[in-house]
Amino acid sequence: MKMTRKRVATTAAIAALLTAGVFGGTYAKYVLQVDTKEDSARVAKFYLGASELDLFANTYDNGDGEAGVDVATAIDNLIAPNFEATGTLTFDVTSEVKATLGLDNRTKVETNLPDDVQEDLKVVIGDTSTGIVYSGTVYDLSHGGFSFAKIKDISAHTVGSTITVPVTVSWALENGKDELETNLANAQATGDFEKEFTLSLVAGAVLTQVN
Repeated sequence: MKMTRKRVATTAAIAALLTAGVFGGTYAKYVLQVDTKEDSARVAKFYLGASELDLFANTYDNGDGEAGVDVATAIDNLIAPNFEATGTLTFDVTSEVKATLGLDNRTKVETNLPDDVQEDLKVVIGDTSTGIVYSGTVYDLSHGGFSFAKIKDISAHTVGSTITVPVTVSWALENGKDELETNLANAQATGDFEKEFTLSLVAGAVLTQVN
């Protein structure tokens, strides 16, 4: 049988393709695919909260008699010679990283009392049984500032921890300044002053991640 030129060309092309498949490696072979299991992570928790400081009161007991009979009024918080106010700084800490909790220079006592009186007021922040975090006078705090002081090392995986720091403010009774203190109290009663004499304390805490 006589082949036409067209059929000859077609047969040659098919043969060429078959040859390429055998020697060119286009036949299928083993193929495997694998993926690792998914891995993900979230950002570590880091939180610091504080409660209100309930320190000053409208009545004080100096320990000589019935509670609230030594210094007392109806509503306003008071300070006076021989008073002592105690309270607690409370901080809520959640940290999944190693950190430190401390007080910074936002911690301060503000007052318009004369410097001579400030020297007889004492502020203690910390637990004296385990080492005072800070102890000083109002004069030190309001004039010299309050440098950073560490309260506690915070370990990783600290979740919902409550950290308390005691605070005490007191005014010495026997200090040889009776006339000055009396004049201040009298001016407070008569209104013979430019503004009321007051004392306030605020504590600024900072939670800082460490290496």
